[in-house]
Amino acid sequence: MLGQNIYPMEKYVIVSFINSSEIPNTFPSSEWPLHLTLLRNFTIKSPLENLLEELDKCSKNIKAFNMLVENESVFGSNKNIPVSVLQVNKNVTELHADLVTIADKLGAVYDDPQFVGEGYKPHVTVQGENKLNVGQNILVDNIALASFVKRPEGKMVKIIRTFYSKGDSVDM
Repeated sequence: MLGQNIYPMEKYVIVSFINSSEIPNTFPSSEWPLHLTLLRNFTIKSPLENLLEELDKCSKNIKAFNMLVENESVFGSNKNIPVSVLQVNKNVTELHADLVTIADKLGAVYDDPQFVGEGYKPHVTVQGENKLNVGQNILVDNIALASFVKRPEGKMVKIIRTFYSKGDSVDM
């Protein structure tokens, strides 16, 4: 047993919800509310409590900032996922870097490491009829830690905790 990971390898993602007042606790993975992904799917080799503690520290330094929707594109290996591409700015670059530092400190393994660090492209995936418009500004004032849960009805997303720019946090 020595040297083996005794913690379950839960998969996490860190996002910022566009309308943080309407965040459900749990929802099907096919029904995400509009969100900016800040750190794509990853696992860590530490207990969840360590990640929450680090995110809590990080959130105390977060100040709300705006991002501009620059254009529309399609992402994915088959170029079939419509997205609103956001203009890169110092605020989102620094926040992403801070989150990568936290995850790496806890032994992160990324599903898609090519989209972490220099490969990070801030965007909001179109969700059915819900999308952002080119030229629209969005307010980034929260970060939410979510995990993926398998249920009989399918793959679900559970929001673990949402941290707000004013230093508040809410467990879901």
